[in-house]
Amino acid sequence: MSKTAPDCEKTRGQSSAHGGYLRSRVLKRSIVVGRHRTSISLEDVFWNELREIAHRRGVHLSELVGHIDGERQHCNLSSAIRMFVFEQTRAESGQDSKRAPDPLVRDGAGTTLTRSR
Repeated sequence: MSKTAPDCEKTRGQSSAHGGYLRSRVLKRSIVVGRHRTSISLEDVFWNELREIAHRRGVHLSELVGHIDGERQHCNLSSAIRMFVFEQTRAESGQDSKRAPDPLVRDGAGTTLTRSR
């Protein structure tokens, strides 16, 4: 699929430290989660970071999304993925002094989703 438009574009009339707010395209992507196909609407930045998190953990993307899906309580899957990526990125960057707990860890069991090698 060829891209004819840039992934992000500046919004007129708004400013920030980076010279303008960025608006990312939201793309609908299909993925198999728990043996059924579903679609997720995510911005490229969240999709790419989610793929990187799965890669760093050594798990398939569909496995990671399946765990996020199982842990969410009230929001839709796309929103749950955005929150997961945000919290993981924040924790990894050290911006949160308390280090956000991994949402894949249940009841302090101390295990995270990783593929055994």
